[in-house]
Amino acid sequence: QVGRDIERYHFRDALNGWLGLARLGNKYLADTEPWKCADTTRVATILYVAVQLVANLAVVGEPFLPHTVVKLCRMLQLSDFNWRDAGKATLIPAGQVLQQPVMLFEKIEQAGEQYRK
Repeated sequence: QVGRDIERYHFRDALNGWLGLARLGNKYLADTEPWKCADTTRVATILYVAVQLVANLAVVGEPFLPHTVVKLCRMLQLSDFNWRDAGKATLIPAGQVLQQPVMLFEKIEQAGEQYRK
């Protein structure tokens, strides 16, 4: 859907679709609570799904956040992808070792916040 919106020059709708996918991933993690699960096989499955979702966010988010996608791709060791890969549940091979995570964004302080501390 994001690709179709971009092709139609509906950039706001495309970005909202991308953000919706990110929210879906956040909800998935919040609902499954892998940090509370004692079953390591279940935790591995949850994290595998989450990593695949992040990889798809990288593929689809490239037009919106190209520098962030570069960081994500480095962490995931994801290369040689294109739009046809979007939606695939196997962008990252099972068992692939991921790189050390890095902050994708720096916190933006609100004006005047430094005076409230």
